[in-house]
Amino acid sequence: MIIPLHTYPYILQSIGIHIGHIKFQRIDDTPLMHIYEESLYLLAMLDYVSRVNHVPLCSEYSDIRSTKLDRVVYSSSVLMLCRMTKSEEPKVKARKEAIPEFMRFNIAEADVRNVV
Repeated sequence: MIIPLHTYPYILQSIGIHIGHIKFQRIDDTPLMHIYEESLYLLAMLDYVSRVNHVPLCSEYSDIRSTKLDRVVYSSSVLMLCRMTKSEEPKVKARKEAIPEFMRFNIAEADVRNVV
């Protein structure tokens, strides 16, 4: 799936809104932690879409690319599978199969193309 280039301004605007919270708010404030995770997810998505479409990375967010979450974040389906199997193996598999742009921020995301 190729993301049309005309949608990039909308993606960048959305990321800019979220990332603004990272730069101007304390991240350790509990209400902002969710915004922080979403912002890094959006930046990872932008980087991934840029790579897939052979578009240079947006340099405006280079300073944020050196940050990452303190712990790995997994999808609810991976966490549910861990509970059902009473095993950490689904987490290991999720980390191994994660898209590099997401794993850079400690987000174990492997499939962004088949979202329900």
